[in-house]
Amino acid sequence: MKDLTTRLISVRFAIPIMLLINLAITYLSGGLAPYAGEGVDYSGPLWLGLLVTGVYSFPIYVVLGIPVSYLVDALSGNRYGYSYSDKLIMYLLVCIILMYLLVRKEDIFTLGPVIMVIVPVMSYFHVLYFMKKRKSVLMKNGSLS
Repeated sequence: MKDLTTRLISVRFAIPIMLLINLAITYLSGGLAPYAGEGVDYSGPLWLGLLVTGVYSFPIYVVLGIPVSYLVDALSGNRYGYSYSDKLIMYLLVCIILMYLLVRKEDIFTLGPVIMVIVPVMSYFHVLYFMKKRKSVLMKNGSLS
């Protein structure tokens, strides 16, 4: 269970990044246009949607993200020399498995799987990867004991 603190901090940084990326995807796809059917505006405050998504995504990151990152680290031990691209492929395989489990076959080529699966997994992977790199550089320089 080494590096649990690094993984929890990665979750803390990955959630706002995921929310901003999902917000950009939703905005660029035209999803933020208010729905005014029959004279009623059903679009709620944007900050409330982000808050709810952030609150519910934290336990999912902790329950699924951290064990998956330990699994990927176990599969890509340091003795094999796995690089960034190898770990990226492993996390993409996790995305494919999660999309197979969570998304209906008819919706596989919509933005739903991107927002629900790909963006959270990839944001967590990249934040964790760069935090580990920074930690290893600091330990190598002797700045971090």
